[in-house]
Amino acid sequence: MNAKLKIVLSAIFMLLFSFFTRNSPAREIIKEEEFDICVERINTIAKNTLTLYGKGLKDEARSEWQRAYFENFENLEGPIRRKISAERNIELEEGFSAIRKMIKEGRPYAQV
Repeated sequence: MNAKLKIVLSAIFMLLFSFFTRNSPAREIIKEEEFDICVERINTIAKNTLTLYGKGLKDEARSEWQRAYFENFENLEGPIRRKISAERNIELEEGFSAIRKMIKEGRPYAQV
């Protein structure tokens, strides 16, 4: 195979690969659905965290909130930085940290 043909075939392959892996509209929909699923999980965990905290189960509530961060929010950090802003991602991280700190300190339920 001559060099020009190899270059043309390589270019075609790269374009097709790029289209089907990154630029495909179906792929974006899946990403948005995954994003929404993670957000819903965080909301559910937040409710569970407050329920546990309201029952006086401080350690369990803190553990539950850490799960929201490590198992869900960390998966959203990249998309948040890309689609919204790095600043917003930092604000959200600080919010997670502040809530975890309030739980650890035993702050009033209403404040948490």
